[in-house]
Amino acid sequence: MLILNPHRLLASQFSPLIHKLESATQSWMGKHLSYTGRLELIKSILHDMVQFWISIFPIPAVVINKITSLCRNFLWTGDVLRSKSVLVAWKQVCLPKDEGGLAVLDIKARNDSFFAKHLWNIHLKSDSLWIRWVDHYYISHDSIWSLDAKKTDSPLWKSIFSLHNRMIDLCGGVAPVQQLLSSWHSGLSPFTASAYDFFRYKADHVQWASVVWKQWSLSRHSFSLWLAMLGKLRTSDRLQFLSSDPICPLCQNADESHAHLFFNCDWSS
Repeated sequence: MLILNPHRLLASQFSPLIHKLESATQSWMGKHLSYTGRLELIKSILHDMVQFWISIFPIPAVVINKITSLCRNFLWTGDVLRSKSVLVAWKQVCLPKDEGGLAVLDIKARNDSFFAKHLWNIHLKSDSLWIRWVDHYYISHDSIWSLDAKKTDSPLWKSIFSLHNRMIDLCGGVAPVQQLLSSWHSGLSPFTASAYDFFRYKADHVQWASVVWKQWSLSRHSFSLWLAMLGKLRTSDRLQFLSSDPICPLCQNADESHAHLFFNCDWSS
């Protein structure tokens, strides 16, 4: 059941969640894990911790940014307090693998997908105690599509209407939004999965995804190849700010770069 708190939850009220995430990551030996080991921990544990919160509460942007920062720092450094050595932007990390990402959860899009489900349940007048209460207190004999949020409404109700208005703008009207929500409800995928795909950031499909993420490949090798395909390996041509020797340490014949290592180096290609 959703909680209609008369006051907006402050970012400080999410501190138990932030503290739980920080405690969990600090208890792991992140520095001794590979990138793929950290990635699996982020997917299987950290995101499970936030699912309850994002399914019920509208998460403030400052809280989303903090959670993202913790996950990003842990992935790239093994330490949630260190923000250096970020190789790939988090927006790309959250993309599906066939779009060049790592399929890490986009918290904002996931939060929106749950609220789209609440919006659809209100539209259907689903048989639940909370929906019946909302229908009696807020809607009465009207439709949610003919109403607007008032200043005196709860922050949660305002958040549902904020999404309601944003979807109308994106889809070009009420009818297209209703058709879209209906297609998610009757589709083969779960409603929130379809909604998540709608709200998340998207990129073009990459042809190399099926090669990088072969089932028989070792995960750490796939991760390294993923970085290589994005041109994000720490080769000498990308570390010129360190004044390091640019010559390939393997063949000693040319400057080290992605193209050289994979295609031109006599030793590695």
